[in-house]
Amino acid sequence: MTVQGWPQMTFVRGELAMQDGKVLRSRGEGRYLPAAPFRMPTLS
Repeated sequence: MTVQGWPQMTFVRGELAMQDGKVLRSRGEGRYLPAAPFRMPTLS
């Protein structure tokens, strides 16, 4: 399966933070959450 696309909107704590590539929030309102790289699950 191949998926193509890009997010159109991003919400932070229920409020619109980014739309059409434009940042709508102030710097420092979020926090970094470290995580392992995403791995696409295999479908059986």
